[in-house]
Amino acid sequence: MGNGADSDFVESLLPGLAALDEPIFLFDADCQLRTYNDAAHEFTGLSGSPPAEITLTDLFDEADSRTLHGAIEEALANDSATARVTLTGEHTQRHVVCSLSSLSVHGEQLVVCLCQEVDQQRDQIQTEQHQRYESLVQQSNDGIAIVQDQQIVFANETLAATTGYDLDALRGKPFYELCTPEYQQLVRERHQRRLDGETPPEQYKLEIETQAGNIRVVDLSVSRTTHEGRPATLVTVRDRTDRQRRQWAIETLQDATRRIQQAETTDDVARVAVEAATDVFGLPYAVCWLHDEETDRLDPAYATTAARNEGFVGSFSPDSYEHEVFRAGELTKYTPEAVSADNSLTNAILLPLGEHGLIGVGGTEHIEFDETIIDVTRSLADHTTTALKRVEQTRELREERALTESIFAALPDVFYAFDEQGNFFRWNDQFAAVTGYSDADIESMHPAEFFVPDERETIYNAIAEVFEHDTTVTVEARFLTSDGERIPYEFTGAKLTDATGEVLGLVGIGRDISDRKQRQRRFEAVFNNTYQFTGLMEPDGTLLEANDAALEFGGLEADDVIGVNVWEASWFQHSPAVRDEVKDAVERAADGEFVRKELPISGADREAFIDFSVRPVTNENGEITLLIPEGRDITELKERERELRRERDHIRRTEAQAAVGGWELDLSTETVYWTDGLRDLYDVSSSFEPSYDESLSWFHPENRETVRDAIDACRTNGTPFDLETRVVTAAGRTRWIRMEGERVDEQDTKKLRGAVRDITERKEREQRLMVFNRVLRHNLRNKLTVVGGYADHLESQLETLAHADDDTAFDEFAVEEALRSVREIRAGSDDLSSISRKVRQFGAITQEVDVTDTVAVRTILTGLGEEYSADYPNATIDLTVEDVHIKGNAEFLKLVVGELVENAIEHNDTGTPRVELTVTADGDDRVQICVADDGPGIPDMEREVLREGQEGSLLHGSGIGLWTIHWLVTRVGGNVSIADNDPQGTVVTLSIPRADA
Repeated sequence: MGNGADSDFVESLLPGLAALDEPIFLFDADCQLRTYNDAAHEFTGLSGSPPAEITLTDLFDEADSRTLHGAIEEALANDSATARVTLTGEHTQRHVVCSLSSLSVHGEQLVVCLCQEVDQQRDQIQTEQHQRYESLVQQSNDGIAIVQDQQIVFANETLAATTGYDLDALRGKPFYELCTPEYQQLVRERHQRRLDGETPPEQYKLEIETQAGNIRVVDLSVSRTTHEGRPATLVTVRDRTDRQRRQWAIETLQDATRRIQQAETTDDVARVAVEAATDVFGLPYAVCWLHDEETDRLDPAYATTAARNEGFVGSFSPDSYEHEVFRAGELTKYTPEAVSADNSLTNAILLPLGEHGLIGVGGTEHIEFDETIIDVTRSLADHTTTALKRVEQTRELREERALTESIFAALPDVFYAFDEQGNFFRWNDQFAAVTGYSDADIESMHPAEFFVPDERETIYNAIAEVFEHDTTVTVEARFLTSDGERIPYEFTGAKLTDATGEVLGLVGIGRDISDRKQRQRRFEAVFNNTYQFTGLMEPDGTLLEANDAALEFGGLEADDVIGVNVWEASWFQHSPAVRDEVKDAVERAADGEFVRKELPISGADREAFIDFSVRPVTNENGEITLLIPEGRDITELKERERELRRERDHIRRTEAQAAVGGWELDLSTETVYWTDGLRDLYDVSSSFEPSYDESLSWFHPENRETVRDAIDACRTNGTPFDLETRVVTAAGRTRWIRMEGERVDEQDTKKLRGAVRDITERKEREQRLMVFNRVLRHNLRNKLTVVGGYADHLESQLETLAHADDDTAFDEFAVEEALRSVREIRAGSDDLSSISRKVRQFGAITQEVDVTDTVAVRTILTGLGEEYSADYPNATIDLTVEDVHIKGNAEFLKLVVGELVENAIEHNDTGTPRVELTVTADGDDRVQICVADDGPGIPDMEREVLREGQEGSLLHGSGIGLWTIHWLVTRVGGNVSIADNDPQGTVVTLSIPRADA
């Protein structure tokens, strides 16, 4: 057991509690598991009896272990706490809410943990996360500031507390003035360099001077950001002084804990605790008093020499202030001289040790007790309390009683237990509170008396089934309270036995289902009063109800569909694809999403098209309890849409085949019209209607003014125009177009009309020729020059060796230098081969990428991760990949992502490169593939080349890798973006259309 507790400290919970549905755990103050009930055994797959020692990490992952550890500490400090964790069992993984409460058993602080699955107690998690995010800055333990033009424009409360200035004084103050003089110039220069686009160190240590003139050592973390549209820096200030002091206190606590655990007597425990408390507070006077149960006095067990010499080592009677603090059990800071006139201590702190005693630490000079040190010392008191428990005996009976009462108090529902004759022998306060009966009333009543008369037979049958068949039974019935109120409840009962298997009675839990019943009545009131097809489902898609309109359309009876998964009902049996869509809609709605789509359905005498939707219904805790499917008949609307599509189809096909589109501008109204072909070129929907200013905004910023001037000249003078320019589509793709326009006068109306043709492919060919020319002209020439130079040098050495007259030339031959020449020749050759391979590979994949297919991203990237992990064992490749499909083909995806991963590893200047592959699907029917590394980053020259779309004598990349990625991703309708990683490295994001978009 934890902390060296006796092996028979807690052998089991009360007999019969293994029959409870909820798992119950008992932890000590060190977060080690003492025992658990049968439900916890079944829930987690732990052994039938508690192991010798088990900690939180044996049940939970590292993050959840920390969460529950903090909750246990909170419960110890505040009597109760809650936490959300994932409980990992032998074959299952369940999300649970833990309700924790503390209890003191023979002076030892224990924590009872009741686990309930999130499906029973889930609340609005997203709302909590949002609230935590909004308060993050103000709640941060670090000082945070935004600095713009060298001045602080925002600061949080922590920075104000650290510097001693109030928030108004900080705003507008130059940040560097907070630093000591030797650091001010450094801070000013690095701030300006970062705004100028440079990358000075992001983290460094310096000193600041508070308003009171105190010097504090801090860690500074700085990153570039924007504030109100202008460049700024985000500065995080962490006070190292308090952290170092806390670290020292923690190390002292760890050493003391080790020694306390090894102590054999209460005197030894008291001595170690006093010495540790003295070290942590840095005060000379410390005493440990232990409680004598017979006299009810606190007697000194150990004291520092200074405390004995000054006479601070007396006993305390029950009417003393110190004894009151001991009974209260709360850490207390006080002034001894104010309590006792003959006490010269001006500051002191008392640390109760449960029911065992008290530790006091004090000084004769006024000091402020640091809360961080107090927290550490509170932990010391907890460890001391735990150690003292090891030397106490005869407490098993009281432990069981305290444990049982705590469990009953922790249950949020009605708890009860009665014997086979129906006599109650245990119930919790909630039972009495709900029914309104006193404890004496409950003890004298039969279980059936708590229910309305017409439901008592159901209760009798349920009780009989539990005892006769040894099974757990759940029934719904109405509680009949003492004042006649009828409350709908759901009751679960099971047989209660002792350790020998003898039947003690029935134990159960009752849960209020009033809200659920009320929602059901409201739903039924409007369910059948609509012409729409409406139903009611379980979250898994099982139909519970279908309204008359839906049944009549399908020629069905209720029994034909109730209890069936909705996608298996006859309305959807005409098409496997439709069944899959309905199933997908149900699954998404079960995750909290409102889903809506148009689907064909089959009826008794006709087929129809419906506007189909699935809406989730939640309870007051945010739990999804029901789904409501609805369908509105839109058959006539779809017929009209089909007629319109047929009329427009011919023009659309013509424009699509020619990759052209048309436009018109009414000069009197500034109304713009686009044909479907032009909408396709701009990657917008067929219903998109731009304004004049919007139509200009699609043009590339560097070409926009030229286009505007051409349109203005055509508008004013009738001058036609023919331009080659760039546009940035709604999907983020940059396309080259040829745009023609002329003015047309029709009666009293003047219009501009024109056509647009996609010339991206021609421009790409020009780019490829440009890049290949650069590769051949620059990269190949440079590599061949290097190879030739080393070859000449090696040849010269070998000729000298060949014409030597004696053997001494061999001794003078520079073997290492020759080997270096060979290696450089080999490296140059390998580089040339790599360039050649990439050129050939690009040429081959360019021919294939036009054949667009469906690619399973997870399968491809998983294989790539395994391949590169094998090739680069020192590298770490992390994959977080959603199960999505994209347009393209497998070879295209392997080449593009493989190129990014290989570059991220090979160009990383650390010994252990790290690459993160993340794939997500957004709401715009696109897949985001992110490759993040922690290397030196992609040079600005490489990024600028892609942004400009061309190379020149002063602007060119070092290879064809990024160009290849850019071309291939663009060919399948995607785009590439490059950003800096935090704290260093690069994030390359490929945005590619989903296969089902």
